[in-house]
Amino acid sequence: MSEGKLNLGCGLKKLEGYVNVDVNPEVGANVVADVLEGLPFQDGSFDEVLCEHVLEHLWLPNEDVTGMEKGCERALKEIHRVLVTGGRAIIEVPSHLGEGAVRKSHFHLVSLRSWRWMFVRMGFEVVKVNGVGGAWIQVCYPFWWLMAKLHPWFANSWRFELRRTAFCYAEDRRT
Repeated sequence: MSEGKLNLGCGLKKLEGYVNVDVNPEVGANVVADVLEGLPFQDGSFDEVLCEHVLEHLWLPNEDVTGMEKGCERALKEIHRVLVTGGRAIIEVPSHLGEGAVRKSHFHLVSLRSWRWMFVRMGFEVVKVNGVGGAWIQVCYPFWWLMAKLHPWFANSWRFELRRTAFCYAEDRRT
């Protein structure tokens, strides 16, 4: 039985109608949990998972330079696990070219093509990609908003709409 919608890594942005989850107990989320340690929900618990600006912050300690990729993979496996087959995931990540992309808390910046590849590999169908923001483009291009709508490459962030498939192609790296 589905519990509805999950807001993963909600921070201070708690949404009505969602189960709000964050690793920080001070933000007042409904559930305090670390996606890298596993979410306290049964398989297929949610119809939708919202995950805005979380994946770029994940890093597995005691890992080499692949720690970010493995952290994202582990989080995506958990998202895949808690979604019903055919369920929707909405994931927003910064563009590697956008303003504010380079921050100490962003462990790795990934291209649009690499995000798409990772999502497919982790058992998701990419339904739609939208560009979000893009204020830095205003200086360079007079029609920045139109360009961001026409191609996500011009955006400050990318918002992916994904559909969970029945199978996750990546090997299990939790062991």
